[in-house]
Parts: sequence; C-alpha cells; structure tokens
Amino acid sequence: MQSKSLRNQDMTTGSITGKMLIFAVPVFFGSVFGQLYNVVDTIVVGRYVGSEALAAVGSCGNILMVFYALMMGMNIGAGVVVSQYFGAKDYRQLNRTVITLLIIATCITLVMVVLGLSLSRVFLQLLNTPANIMDDAALYLRICFVGLLGQFYYYVGSYILRGMGDSRWPMYMLILSSVINIVLDLLFVLQFHWDVAGVAWATAIAQAVSAVVVLIRLARHEHLDFSRGNWHIDRSKIRPILTIG
Repeated sequence: MQSKSLRNQDMTTGSITGKMLIFAVPVFFGSVFGQLYNVVDTIVVGRYVGSEALAAVGSCGNILMVFYALMMGMNIGAGVVVSQYFGAKDYRQLNRTVITLLIIATCITLVMVVLGLSLSRVFLQLLNTPANIMDDAALYLRICFVGLLGQFYYYVGSYILRGMGDSRWPMYMLILSSVINIVLDLLFVLQFHWDVAGVAWATAIAQAVSAVVVLIRLARHEHLDFSRGNWHIDRSKIRPILTIG
C-alpha cells in the first residue's frame, strides 16, 4: 500500500488545486533553506576571515554555477520521466529509470569532479581572478568540486522523490544539510581556523549527509527495487532524460 504522504500527493486522482498547494509549499521552503548555504558562507567568511577571503569565495560562484546548471538540467529531465511512469503506475519502468539515472549521474559527476580538480586554476585565470586571492579561490573551488558528488546525489534523489509526489522529504533533507552547514561553518572557521577551506569543507560535508539520507530514502521506497540484479543501464531511458533536461 502506498504511504500516506505519497497517497496525498497523487496528482492523477481527485481535485488538483489543493494537492498542488500541498506539494508546492515544501518546495518553496526547501528553496529558502537552500539559499542559506551561500548566505551563511558569505557572512562567516566576510565577518570572521576577511575581505580577500570573501572575494576568493565570490570569484568561484560563476564557475560552480555552470556545473550546477548541468546537474539541474539533467535532474529536471529525470523528474519528468519519473513522474510519467509513476503517474502511469508503471513501476517496472520507473525502477529502470531511477537506476539508469543513478548510474549515469555518478559517471557524469565523476567526470566533472576530475575536470574541476584538474582545471580549477585555469577556470579562475580565464575569469581574470586577481593574484592576491588566487590561492584561496583555487583551494575553495577544489574542495567544492570534491563535494559535487554529494550535491548531485541530493539533486537526483530530490527530483526522483518529487516526481513520485513526495516534496516533503527533499525539504527535510535540505533543512538538515543547511543546519549542518551552519554549525560546521562556525566550528571550522571560529574554532579550527581553517578559514576559506573550513567554509568549503562545511558545505561539502553537509551535502554528503543530504546525499546519504536521500539515497537511503530511495532504497526504502516501496516502488523501487535496488537488488543487485537490477543494476544495469537501460539505454532507452537515457535519451528522454537528457533531451528533456
């Protein structure tokens, strides 16, 4: 039997207006908490580390945004495909889609991580990053790339869950990771004096925690079967995910 939270969000039956509102509210609050990452990082660095460190963190924003946009695009496409199979109650194809997505997401993200770690300074030089903040900016950017895999898993899991009508758990996980990020920011910067690296590691660890939680949530979902024999790529699912994304 479908869980209560998912049954209440079944968009294929009954009146759509109330269900849309119930679904949208957690998405809104999750987005608000999602902004806390950048806000807290900026406040902590600017107040307790210094202006050059703040400039170093800010100089990485556009570079990271390119990679985040690639992640978001693919995951939006995945959410559409997942919602189609879930709405049609075709759980076999749903399971194949989710597993295919997790496999290709892992491969693509690992490529991004390797590129990011190898070319961090090149990216910063292309943006004419000043020499006095180059070292801090490169360090911050490399650590952020290390945390990219955790963030990708969170995005993937969130869009899969939302595609199956569950917008609450992505919000819970984002709130949890935001709180962890705030605590670790203060701990690493004020107590350990890791400065820019501390802020970056706080974000990476918080993202890793959210990734673990979302994967556990998916593994326990009644309509998904992560048995060893199911772990293979269904090539027919790749094109619609990437095309829509």
